[in-house]
Amino acid sequence: MNIKSHKLLSILAIFLFYGCQTTYKLAIPEIDPDVAQEEREFIYENYKLEYFGSILTGSYFQQDDSIKFPYPVAGELFEHSSEEAKLLYSSGSATTITAGIIGGVGGGLIGYPLGTAIGGKKWETVDYILLGSGAGLSIVSFIVAEVGISFFSDATEEYNRHLRELLKYEE
Repeated sequence: MNIKSHKLLSILAIFLFYGCQTTYKLAIPEIDPDVAQEEREFIYENYKLEYFGSILTGSYFQQDDSIKFPYPVAGELFEHSSEEAKLLYSSGSATTITAGIIGGVGGGLIGYPLGTAIGGKKWETVDYILLGSGAGLSIVSFIVAEVGISFFSDATEEYNRHLRELLKYEE
């Protein structure tokens, strides 16, 4: 590739990774005490958070039925919420990271014996202890990930409860 192609690819990469980011509503707006209940409902519907679920690489949250946050970005949202929501979110984040580490180690322990077997060694010489322990760690990682998901769900409920409390909004 020539220099012009490299420059074009660099500009395209910068545009794609930095120029197309979603704008998030991070802070809860200041609420005038005289605001009508309809206005409070509108604010609540636009700022409430929903746990969207876990998709391969992590957990996602959704706001305003259109904006989806990966969990590292959602951490900034929880900074504007109650202490309990922050604690639940950080517990979910730590648990999810732990599950990823355990799963990665389990995958490596599965992959090494399989790779040697595919590479030409006989199945009789494959280390089944590594294979079995990798499978066990992978199963443990799924269980730990489910615990992290429950922390994220609870954090989302606490965030919305705190938002309703700030807005003095009743559903």
